[in-house]
Amino acid sequence: MTYTGMFLSLLILIYNGYRGINRYLSGFLFLSSFYIYLQLIIAYSKNVDLLAVFGVGFPTLYYLVGPLAFFYVRGMLKDSNRLGRRDAVHFIPIAFILAGVLPYMLFASMEEKREVARIIISDNWTELAGFRPNKFLSTLANEGLKAIQGILYTFLLWGLLYQNRRKLFVGQGEGEHRKLIRNWLLIFCATFSLLATMRVVYSWILIQAPAKSDFLAMTYPFHFIGAIGFFGMNIALIAFPGILYGLPVAPAFFRKKSSDTPDLAEVEKKEGQERVEPEKTGDRYTQYFSAEYLLELEAAIGQWVSEQRYLEADCTMVQLAVGIDVPYHHLSYYFNYVKKEKFVDWRNRLKIHYACQLMQEGRSKTLTMEAISTACGFSSKATFYRLFKQRMGQTPSEYLEELGK
Repeated sequence: MTYTGMFLSLLILIYNGYRGINRYLSGFLFLSSFYIYLQLIIAYSKNVDLLAVFGVGFPTLYYLVGPLAFFYVRGMLKDSNRLGRRDAVHFIPIAFILAGVLPYMLFASMEEKREVARIIISDNWTELAGFRPNKFLSTLANEGLKAIQGILYTFLLWGLLYQNRRKLFVGQGEGEHRKLIRNWLLIFCATFSLLATMRVVYSWILIQAPAKSDFLAMTYPFHFIGAIGFFGMNIALIAFPGILYGLPVAPAFFRKKSSDTPDLAEVEKKEGQERVEPEKTGDRYTQYFSAEYLLELEAAIGQWVSEQRYLEADCTMVQLAVGIDVPYHHLSYYFNYVKKEKFVDWRNRLKIHYACQLMQEGRSKTLTMEAISTACGFSSKATFYRLFKQRMGQTPSEYLEELGK
């Protein structure tokens, strides 16, 4: 379970970048999984050295779980990943705790840490009462502060959902994607609430049960329930990757469509593209973008296409997002839910059509096929031939023979 969460968090970071809203989700999943892993080590591991290194200090990272969850949910609802000056208050608890525990983590001898690890492994946890790795808080006070922080962020998360209830439950654009995001946010907040409640229960049992065996016996049912909830949240992300697109909300200010800005439909027709209209049946799909924003977005893409930016060798959706100043996840949503076509396929079609234009103009008499493939932005001649045949049903050489050039 913990490895699944950490692996999934790294995948999200790799494939969605570190600048978007999903960086908070990635951080939440990684730190939550890592913290659960640390708790399992403390509860069940018999490895003295492992406990000596990770048993004390590293659990402090729990204080970042709540803020990351808050930033993620707020970012999903506001369609913004920016942090303001006031958000610094969320990092005060972990800064305070780290200031108290870092001296122990950095300067305590390994033998001293091993001695603490042996106490953790033993059944008598009463000896930990005199152990104070944090200069500012006792061990029990630290556990209590974790519980309080978890409950506080539980209220903050549900408060965000309540404040934005109209965006999630009311208004136009009720479709599969809106339902998916709404249900996901409810699952996310419910899972966080479950884990925060368990944190309170653990802290209370720790006070009441000084013997490790009693603590484990009393908390085992909660371990099982928490594992199911957290694992279920990870599975939801794997089963419904559309969650990562978020709620694409049109920005208040977007580049205006001028009279000389080409229409995307006209540009695609000129470039040999077939227009793909979004499905309009409410049963299957209703676009989340407003009609006005969709027109503005397509105008910007049309301008980008007319400039033949798709011919650049390193052309990716990231370059398109930067080029037209639109959030990456807006484009992901547009191509997957509105156009219902992968960006790579859309881009390659434009490139192949441009290659056909070059050959129709007789450029093959002055350019080799390799030069044409380079001019179209393909990484290699082999890639050009493979994609050309997929699109046109024949090789470039066969196409030239058919043209008689």
